[in-house]
Amino acid sequence: MMNVIPYREALHLMSEKFAAIGVAETLPTDKTVGRICAKDVFCPENLPPYRRSTVDGYALKSSDAAVCSPSSPAVLKVVGAVEMGKKPANKIKIGECMYIPTGGMLPEGSDCVVMIEQTERIGEEICLSSSLSYMENVVEIGEDYKKGERIVEKGVLITAMRAAALAGAGVKTAEVVKKPKYFVISTGDELVNYDEECPLGKIRDVNTLLLTYAAPLWECVGSVKVKDDYDKLKENIDKAAEIADIILLSGGSSVGNADYTERLLAEVGEIFIRGIALKPGKPTVASFGKGKIFIGLPGHPTAAFTVLKEVCLKAYERSLSVKERTKIKARSEINFPAGKGRTLIMPVKLQEKDGETYFEPLFGKSGMVGTMASCDGFVTVPDFVEGIDKGKIAEIELL
Repeated sequence: MMNVIPYREALHLMSEKFAAIGVAETLPTDKTVGRICAKDVFCPENLPPYRRSTVDGYALKSSDAAVCSPSSPAVLKVVGAVEMGKKPANKIKIGECMYIPTGGMLPEGSDCVVMIEQTERIGEEICLSSSLSYMENVVEIGEDYKKGERIVEKGVLITAMRAAALAGAGVKTAEVVKKPKYFVISTGDELVNYDEECPLGKIRDVNTLLLTYAAPLWECVGSVKVKDDYDKLKENIDKAAEIADIILLSGGSSVGNADYTERLLAEVGEIFIRGIALKPGKPTVASFGKGKIFIGLPGHPTAAFTVLKEVCLKAYERSLSVKERTKIKARSEINFPAGKGRTLIMPVKLQEKDGETYFEPLFGKSGMVGTMASCDGFVTVPDFVEGIDKGKIAEIELL
């Protein structure tokens, strides 16, 4: 018998279990993209470690160009050129300048750079008629990152840009969360592969493909389709538990003669969720045993996807202190009711109208794949709210 718990409690309980299996690993910086940072990463040196030009031009003392004008240009002697990747040999004195390329190191004595387009060169001298300020067209030492400054915060996803920042600062390795391995078991006598003939009364297996690719923070290590046979299901669960940390079963979690999931999950672990006050997703079941998490998802694709994203993955993210997902504010196109005592997670379609973002709830039943294909995100309506009125602004969590 189901003993449903509030959505918030389900997230808390699931987070505790994910925390128990979470481990970190150290990877080379170029292998960290797409992983969750497990520990703050700090800059080991000033970046840049030297004053650097942001333009092609001439390095000089700002005092030499403080009061120049078209009627009274400054004339400076060119005493050499900066080579990329090398420290300038000469020191700039009053009345001197040195050619410098973009990214070049400023020679000692200089504190600004004039763009080459703003100068006129005559032999070994340049004329400039525009005044320059201190540090103009220059990146100061440590202006990007100062030594000891945090580059990547624990709990954020390391993107290509963040990894590039680490590489630029000379960070060779970083601690990231080791991706938990998961296995997908789709159950049901009615299922056939998507590429097979589908006789009347049967349905194509959508959940295997859907669940295999819907958890990018995890690593899927296999999948299998199993008929409603207790012994076969037990055999496949045991095999999956040998190679995976998380075993997802779709179908078989509701009350019925052929529903074995709860009984199986009680065999392999201790059940900690036996139904959630959630729409869709009420019949979700989960157990924990021998360091493994077993989760029985609803069989309908939209419900299975919603529970995976909004319960399992969200709880996983919370266990790692992952930063909040991207949300936007949008205005409802229509009135719609909430979940009648259950938290409602409604898939929505977004559209722009008159310079404003609107959302339209997708009321398709949870077994309809068209609902997922049209979905841009979710709006969550708490169990104590009666619904959302037309024109009301709500937060939409983007997929």
